[in-house]
Amino acid sequence: MGIYCLPVGVLRGKDRGRIEPEIVQRRVRAIRGSPIYCVYASTFSYVKLDEILDVNWLPSMNSGTQKIGRWYLGFGVFLILCGLVGYASNPAAAKTALMSGATFGTLSALWGFWMLKGGRLFAFIAASLTTLMLCAAFCWRSVVSWQAYADGEPKLFAATLISAMLVGSIISLFKLVIARKALLASG
Repeated sequence: MGIYCLPVGVLRGKDRGRIEPEIVQRRVRAIRGSPIYCVYASTFSYVKLDEILDVNWLPSMNSGTQKIGRWYLGFGVFLILCGLVGYASNPAAAKTALMSGATFGTLSALWGFWMLKGGRLFAFIAASLTTLMLCAAFCWRSVVSWQAYADGEPKLFAATLISAMLVGSIISLFKLVIARKALLASG
């Protein structure tokens, strides 16, 4: 059993610092099975919320949801940076690296943002499908690039970059599977 405090901004405007059950019930749902405490902003006193209202679940306070959401934001930035680096290494031939890195990086960051904001089922499905497609594409492209390098073409940088993106996609997929319970918890 842990102790949690309401995040800043849960109670806004005229409701700030008040914990009447109808106000808090409207604004917050707490993690199942944990005692929840609220801090009075003006007096710094604590009140146990689960004694005064029916607490169920708050996705934004779930550490599993927070971790995977932040991971996917970082993964999206990683893909965008890889696309930029791939394009910078060969601007004449790597236009698709920039477009695919930016597109899938933005999508991954969007899924991460959605997970952080409490998105569950749709964000999980979208992130799963996107990451599976990325794994398949990066696997195929890395095999082709490493074969070209083995045949003597100067593709070492591209093969390494694509392999790094493949490893990032595989790790993201594993992290998503591990976090599925937090994302799919029904409230």
